[in-house]
Amino acid sequence: MINKKNILITSPSLISSENVSGISAVVNNIVTLKEFQFFHFKVARIDGQKKNLKWILDQILLVIKFPVFIINNKISISHINTDISYLSVLRDFPLIYISKLFALKIIVHIHGGKYFWTNIPNNIIHYILKLNINLADRIIVLSDIEKEYIHLKYSIKDVCVIENSVDFDKIPQMVKQYNNLKFSITFLGRIHESKGIDDIIVAIKKLNEHTDNFTFNLCGKGPLEDYCKIRFSEILGKRFNFLGVISDQTKWATLYETDIFLLPSRYGEGLPMAMLEAMAVGTVVVVTDDASIKNVIKPWINGVIVKKYNPDDIFKNIYDLMKNIKAIEEISKNAKSTIYNKYNWEFNKIKLIKLYNTLSN
Repeated sequence: MINKKNILITSPSLISSENVSGISAVVNNIVTLKEFQFFHFKVARIDGQKKNLKWILDQILLVIKFPVFIINNKISISHINTDISYLSVLRDFPLIYISKLFALKIIVHIHGGKYFWTNIPNNIIHYILKLNINLADRIIVLSDIEKEYIHLKYSIKDVCVIENSVDFDKIPQMVKQYNNLKFSITFLGRIHESKGIDDIIVAIKKLNEHTDNFTFNLCGKGPLEDYCKIRFSEILGKRFNFLGVISDQTKWATLYETDIFLLPSRYGEGLPMAMLEAMAVGTVVVVTDDASIKNVIKPWINGVIVKKYNPDDIFKNIYDLMKNIKAIEEISKNAKSTIYNKYNWEFNKIKLIKLYNTLSN
């Protein structure tokens, strides 16, 4: 019998109904690899959890539990999923350092973050970030442009590109049809200003002044949740649906029923799983060119690019789509083909298996 390598992998909860996390979606794919034995170490707070004394104690407990977790599960590789933000850098440093003390092979898998493309203003946290990166045996990023940037910024040679990808075996087979009787527009993600939520509100209000031929679905959770529910209800009334944090089954059903997926991110993206999943079922995505998104989207071929901080541009492009069913159908077909041919888990898992095996030798 072949002894499988034991791999510790970090992420928020892997239960889709507990939180909104693209990292969790990525990890849910990774842990299906049968060639290795995975042990999930849960980090980050559940959506809605306050940063109070209990939260601080939970972070301290993470550091205490981590070495015990390594010993009990005989870990050989530590796969740390992170983003470049204050809290993630501080949270993951002790986990990375403890992994190094135990002589584990360390992968630091970066999923965007507020300060990915800029320097963290705080010098101490910037120094800790550099330690996190330099302690790793391998860095994973989500695109070639990220690889080049990380290489130049931190002088790191061992940077591996493994794009986020969609497991088509997990997608229920449903028929997607378009018509101009009633359009469905959906936002799915963290309800936070970084996702362009304020721009969406203004754009939807303007769209509603021109047509009532649409409904809007808000899926997710975040600090602007209550504000958004009030504003969208005021604008759209019964044509607004708040779905909150949704299960995988509801997610796929919603994406199939959605004509236009809206994610006008301002900053902090990596390669959004929700965008890739929407494209995988043929939903037309309207997004900004933040981070690695620009590597995926070809404007008006497999998606639509809008300007950041520009609700007028969001409105104009959505309105143009609604008036052109043929364009929607063509973009839909190309979007699905893009994901199947390049951002397909069947292809990208080969890269990860090779990486794990390389570190195991």
